[in-house]
Amino acid sequence: MTDLLPLATSGSRSPCGVIGELLDGPAEVTLLAPPPAGEPLAIRFRPGGLDALGRDGRAVARARAIDGVDVEPRQPRPGLFTSVFAPGADVANRDGIVAAEVVWDALASTPAPGDRVLARLAVERLDCVMVGEPSVVVGWHLGGDEREQHTASALLSADGDVLARGRARWVTAR
Repeated sequence: MTDLLPLATSGSRSPCGVIGELLDGPAEVTLLAPPPAGEPLAIRFRPGGLDALGRDGRAVARARAIDGVDVEPRQPRPGLFTSVFAPGADVANRDGIVAAEVVWDALASTPAPGDRVLARLAVERLDCVMVGEPSVVVGWHLGGDEREQHTASALLSADGDVLARGRARWVTAR
């Protein structure tokens, strides 16, 4: 028998962080279909991961545990996207740190290459991101072709420490 748990994803730009954080440690979430906006998802756990199901019972996302995200921030240069991430108290969890799904959203905030949409996001959180402490999101292009592009991103503290890192796959919108 499969356990189904309701999961609310409202308030998050992408359900990747909410879904990925249900697994222990680094995770990768693949979006199989556009998640239904404003509707809860059911979660079906399976060995090594889980499926997020829409109201019709079809999987809209699949998550799996991974060993880590093997990317390192690059030095400033052309083609490098950077933005300041200054989280306020409205994104804090119960412990007063930035909610995990908000960190996932920050790592997915690098500009999508062309007219592409997010298809997969892998994230490894290495340290807590504190409310009120500015950090920097750095993103860069890894490569791809006409159908898909790959990017990497990192969230850096004011001291330059890597707080989290991610890898994304973007596909052409249909």
